[in-house]
This record gives sequence, C-alpha cells and structure tokens, in this order.
Amino acid sequence: MVPDTSHEALADTVRFVVLGPGKMANSIMPDFRFVDGVEVVAVGGRSSEKTLAFAERWDIPTAIGLEHSRQVDADIVYVATSPAHHMAAAMLAFEWGMGALVEKAFSRSSADAQPAIEASRRDGRFLMEAMWMRFNPHIRAAVAAVAAGEVGEPRLLTASFGRPVPYDPPHRLWNAEQGGGTLLDHTVYPLALADLFFGQPESVQVLGTTTGFHGEDRGVVTEAAVLLGYPSGAQAVSTTSIRAKLVPAAVLSGSAGAIVFDEPFWSANGFTIRSASGAVHRVDTVRDGAGWAPMLRGVRDAYRRGLTEHPLSPMSATMRVMGVLDAIGAQITGEAMARPRVTPSRPTAAPGTR
Repeated sequence: MVPDTSHEALADTVRFVVLGPGKMANSIMPDFRFVDGVEVVAVGGRSSEKTLAFAERWDIPTAIGLEHSRQVDADIVYVATSPAHHMAAAMLAFEWGMGALVEKAFSRSSADAQPAIEASRRDGRFLMEAMWMRFNPHIRAAVAAVAAGEVGEPRLLTASFGRPVPYDPPHRLWNAEQGGGTLLDHTVYPLALADLFFGQPESVQVLGTTTGFHGEDRGVVTEAAVLLGYPSGAQAVSTTSIRAKLVPAAVLSGSAGAIVFDEPFWSANGFTIRSASGAVHRVDTVRDGAGWAPMLRGVRDAYRRGLTEHPLSPMSATMRVMGVLDAIGAQITGEAMARPRVTPSRPTAAPGTR
C-alpha cells in the first residue's frame, strides 16, 4: 500500500486506542497506517489472548484491559465492539478524557445514544459515528453532481444490501442481545445514503420479518423492505436481509437523470450518470486506501481543529438515521422505541483539544 502523500502531514499526531480487536478493527487497521498524522497506540478488549494477538499482528505497543485504559496517553477511542456495547465504550472513552469514534450503527436505539451525546456536549469531547461512506470520494462526487443539478431534482433513491448468514445462535447477527439482525448492520447504509440527499423523512412504511431460514421466529429482524417519504414527495426504498443475497446496488433518480452507483454503493470507484435524454456520463474516482482513509483524515483534521463533531458526519445526521431505525424496528417487532431528542447543531470547539 502506498503511503499517504496526497495530504501534507501536520506536526501533531492524533493517537487512537482501539476497543474491540475483532473483524471490523482488523479491516480498518491498514488505513490507520496509510494515513499520516494518526497512530494506534493501544488496543483493549475483554479477551487477553485476542487483544495480545491483535497488538502483535499490527505492531501496537500496548495491549490493555479495560480497567487499565486510564493509563494510556491517547486522544480518541475507536469503538469497534458490537453495537450493544457501543455506548458503554463511548462513555468509557469520555471517562478516560478521550473522544470517541464509534462504529456504525452508532447505537442500538436513539434512547441508547442520548447519554453519550449529552456527555460529549457537556464535556466538549469529540464524538462521531464511523459512517465511512459519507467521506468516500465517489459519494462526495455524487453529492457535488446533485448540487450542480446534473440529475435535476432528486426524486427516488433505491438501495439494497444483504447476504445469507447461516443460523448460529452465538453469532452476533442472530443474537438480539448483541444488536443482531439486518437493521444495524445493513439497513443503516441505505438510510445514511438517503439522509445525504433527502434529510429527515416524514413517513416510514415497512414490511419485514423476524423469520429464520425454516419459518421459525428468531427474535431479530432478518429482512426489511422500507419505504421512506419526504415532504417534497421524494421517496427512498431500502431492502436488506440476512437470509438472502442482495445486490449491493443503489440508484438515485432525478427529474433530469439518474446516478447509478458502482457496487458496493458505499465503497465504490465511481458512478454513471444517465440523463433523461439518453446521454451517459461516467465519473471515476479512486478508492482511498482500503476505503476508510478519508474518514480517518476527517477525524484527524476535526480533532486538530478542536471540533467535537465533523461536518460530514454530524450527530444530527446520525440521530436522524437512528430515529428511522427505531421506527423500522418498532413496526416489525412491535417494540416501542424512544424518539430522538437531538436538534441539529454546528460542530463546536472542545476545550483541551488541539
């Protein structure tokens, strides 16, 4: 992998602690090395064996238990645990005097997220959902194309994401206590994409199921088809599943044309614009690192500027999506979910940050 030479490295390195040395953390680690000005100085987890193996694999100087994390000199905790533990880990980060970069989905529900959001704003700690899609070059190019009027008025977004996950009770995606099901792992992506172009929906209609492969109720949302309606009359359609292979595709249709994203739509190398007149325009972008590099640069730069949020992934956007996930889950399972109480705000300076 080629080192980061496209951005001038600044003097101050933003130091990270990784919590949760599992699959997600192993996936993002190459980009921590790819990006100048960020460094993973410690890794923490519940399993000493797993944590030590992660530290050895990635040449991380310190492997810690959670009770020793106060002794680590770092700036931000990257939370890569299961969603059920995201908010507890973020609160630990704040107790240690650090910010938190929290994997998506940000939390299990809007209500679950409230204490961490309130603590971040009260204490001036950096807090962000690691929705890397919002930072990736092809997504930024698509947002720019829409803003320039290249597809006219956006009217419809369709997106799908899913794969069959063999039933295994201990597996996180089949475990309700660990935030299992398709919503937090898959549906969050189409919803985040829709939020970029349409914002807050005014209606949420859902068909979904908790049925397993053989007709039994597994207690987690296994499939969801979602129709979102917006004040302008625009719509977004999302289909996700842990029972079927769905094509990871997305199309944004407007009054003058459509953007057809390459696959997978959240981490692609470009898109095609098909105009209403039949003209075809190709937009190619270059995947930055393994795909997480733009987000890590964004976090690095926001922290250096003393921001508690990043403008491309503000908590207001995260909470809009969490509110829709609440509504979807409630319609499928019948469980009442608390509605978000967060109002949009501008990123603010955090005391004690650089």
